[in-house]
Amino acid sequence: MRSLLVLSLFILGCTSNDCVDESDITTKRLPEFSGAFPTTIEQSFNFLDTLLAEEIKKAIKCFDEYDIKKQRVLPGLWMWIHNNFQLYNNATQLGQFFEQQHIDKMQRSSLIGILYHRHLNGVNLKKEDLFLEYRILNDSKGRVSSLSQRDQITDEEYIQIKKLAFIADSLMAINGKAGVKSILNEKELSKEFQKMIDNRSLVLDLTRDIRVKASSQENYSKSIDELRKLGYSSQLKNFNSLSFGQKIIVLERVRIDILEKENNAQH
Repeated sequence: MRSLLVLSLFILGCTSNDCVDESDITTKRLPEFSGAFPTTIEQSFNFLDTLLAEEIKKAIKCFDEYDIKKQRVLPGLWMWIHNNFQLYNNATQLGQFFEQQHIDKMQRSSLIGILYHRHLNGVNLKKEDLFLEYRILNDSKGRVSSLSQRDQITDEEYIQIKKLAFIADSLMAINGKAGVKSILNEKELSKEFQKMIDNRSLVLDLTRDIRVKASSQENYSKSIDELRKLGYSSQLKNFNSLSFGQKIIVLERVRIDILEKENNAQH
């Protein structure tokens, strides 16, 4: 949901003459170039100003920032930027800058896209705020996704969330490798283990749904009730009265519990 990553969407008041719909772009082939590539974000704007067709720039100007972040619009453009600006290369000056900002390689082109969108609209780039949002998103493994959410969480809660998220994601990776090994060995899963897999998937989906809805202050009572039915009533006691940070902590502990059960069942 869009509330998962609030990137300060701008109400820009673009007129029909300012904007080009993606479906109406006639020049979708992107130019080839070699040699020099930008060494700063501002320099990347100059490259894009020169290289991109006017209709593509008009489309970018009025794209929704969230769609740029998710690369839902002009997907080929972000890969083109990724490759031609060598955003994958941490040895370049721009690559080193992104590495210092804790921006993952596959996020860099869309981040430039968001800033270029702001540049085209002549608004404050708010680079530091955007970099900070990406760092929070990456450091918390996606559990905290905006500055407004971070402001609701104490430093102690944030440290705990990062640790629990790392444990949960590590268990997920370990369990996934074991599952692939079973498939390669053509090992038939028992009915009990298959039930465990189904329960694990349901618990992870429910905790994710609750976290998303809690962050956007939507009603998550149905998912809480389902999670209680799966045996997590004690962990969810007084859940609604908890702070936002404590809610994430409880949900991560639930995730770790079901993933540990899956891990134990595989051995």
